[in-house]
Amino acid sequence: MPSREVLKELQEECLADDVELPENADAWTVSEAREYFESGGTSRPGQPACVPAAGENESNLQIRWAVDTAEWDPQEAEWEVLLRTLPEEEATRVMKFHFRDDQKRALVSRLLQRHACARYLSLPHGEVQILRTKGRKPYLASPHSSPLEEACLYWNFKDRTRERSVILAFDAHHR
Repeated sequence: MPSREVLKELQEECLADDVELPENADAWTVSEAREYFESGGTSRPGQPACVPAAGENESNLQIRWAVDTAEWDPQEAEWEVLLRTLPEEEATRVMKFHFRDDQKRALVSRLLQRHACARYLSLPHGEVQILRTKGRKPYLASPHSSPLEEACLYWNFKDRTRERSVILAFDAHHR
């Protein structure tokens, strides 16, 4: 069981300063605490990930993930496997970037969006359909027939690509 000090360090590492540290968090494992912080406080051990825990804001769920892509240098085989996980149209958009660093950030951004939808709506990755607004802002086309459809209707993403990293801010608004 991690100490409060270890939990605070983990919270900082996950960029979750705004996520409340529950009193019972010292009973969690380090991996459970990491998952909690990485989910923006929406995923507590023993609870469904998309349903807010008692006392949390029930109007929406928030996730903030950051990935530093600067040191990542994928081999061609790894790159191709990851690119094939995207729909063909999205993979083509990734490859339209001229510089490899821009391609890496575009790929990671799209993978994070898909992973958030799959994870929090319990959808197979292949069933996640992300469309874009006229302004190119990504959104989940539909939560499909997920049992959590009633709880998590609107999914919006804000992704930022910086020189070294990709940051995904994600809101699932409830009905």
